[in-house]
Amino acid sequence: MDSPPRPLPTGTETYYLLRRDDFLLRQPDTEPPSYYVRYGNKCLHQFLAIEPKLTEDGQGWLRRTLRILQELMERELARDPERFAALELDDERFEDFAFSTHSTAYLQAGLLELPLDDLLKIAVTPDVRDLLRPDGIVQIVDLLEEVSLHDVATILRRTVDRG
Repeated sequence: MDSPPRPLPTGTETYYLLRRDDFLLRQPDTEPPSYYVRYGNKCLHQFLAIEPKLTEDGQGWLRRTLRILQELMERELARDPERFAALELDDERFEDFAFSTHSTAYLQAGLLELPLDDLLKIAVTPDVRDLLRPDGIVQIVDLLEEVSLHDVATILRRTVDRG
């Protein structure tokens, strides 16, 4: 490997394509991690498509989540660029790493502060086959482990209060 991955700006709609392009500049004869296009870029655009249907709070959550997911990837790269580059060469391990950041990002961005109607729209946005993959199921379980009965009651109360 000639050079380590370069840092990229976060919070952009092209982040995953740029991350893939950076990989291809460094490894032109190697397949980039499938996560960049198959999940990262695809899901980013699936969520952006529902943005107008979300409440103002939901739209804020969406933008924060997209930024946090990208920041978590960039932090991993900054921590050890050589290790990150090696991780990119192992598609399965890279997907495990990338998916492991999702529930953290969702919660940090304020998922549990959203009304039920936003939560339902968000829940049905990803492709069902992606949700039912082992990594998707782990994300769901991780999120459910963080949700208390108090959180559920608060979400329902907030939803009723909004009318």
